[in-house]
Amino acid sequence: MVIAIIAILISLLLPAVQQSRETARRAACANNLMQLALALQNYEVSAGHFPPGTIAAEGPIRTLPTVEDYRALEPMPYHMNWLTQILPQLDERPLYAHLDFGRSVYAEANDDARQARPAGIACPSSPSRWAGSDYAGCIGGEDEPIDVDNGGVLFLNSAITYSEITDGAHHTLLIGEGEGAAAGLGTLSWASGTAATLAQAGVAPNSNPEWIDEVATVNADENAVDAEAAAEATALEVRGFSSSHIGGVQAALCDGAVRFFAETIDAQTWSRLGDRDDGELLPPGY
Repeated sequence: MVIAIIAILISLLLPAVQQSRETARRAACANNLMQLALALQNYEVSAGHFPPGTIAAEGPIRTLPTVEDYRALEPMPYHMNWLTQILPQLDERPLYAHLDFGRSVYAEANDDARQARPAGIACPSSPSRWAGSDYAGCIGGEDEPIDVDNGGVLFLNSAITYSEITDGAHHTLLIGEGEGAAAGLGTLSWASGTAATLAQAGVAPNSNPEWIDEVATVNADENAVDAEAAAEATALEVRGFSSSHIGGVQAALCDGAVRFFAETIDAQTWSRLGDRDDGELLPPGY
């Protein structure tokens, strides 16, 4: 009887312990986002604008599976991203010094730096332990490729100032949890300015864009589509924000505030948060 009572008490206690641990991990994750947002703001103060989400000669950005795929291209794309630009603001000056900004992020000269992992870019709740980032910059509020005309703050060759965020810094997404954005892209690392470190608010938190399900269906029928054409199409796609937290994702706004956004948030509201200057009103208490 005593053993049975103890077993019941333990079974009741375990969920509470797990919930307490997840609360602590979520708080640590929010702190990571706050530090990244602060670094981005400090960069804006010194440079006069936010860093580019990624840098390349032309767009849209294609996300290939491995570094070797990029090395096979001629010329090799540059793709230094927003995280590489703010390393000094993150107190990661040695890592910043080891990056050769005169070459592509995929160049052999950048292997050591790319395979290292700056502090504060891993969500404690994430099971991933590769040299990637669990946080992604927001390219905009539409489900579209990374290009020079995205509506967010961090996109291809961007240099957005506070004055260009006309919707207001407190109503515009800056960065968010991007575990889903980087799923399967760990070999590209935290420094790659592709879908590995950039995401869009055109789909609800913790959900995939429609094209992912469509491609999975198409690929199930080998005769339905040219595999090469399908691979080229999917290389341009960008996932939405997602996390290992139950019920939603955490994100930092352009004023540095960190909030938890539920999966059930209105799709239009979430999309508008991703756009810096659509001029639309947001519902109270969104």
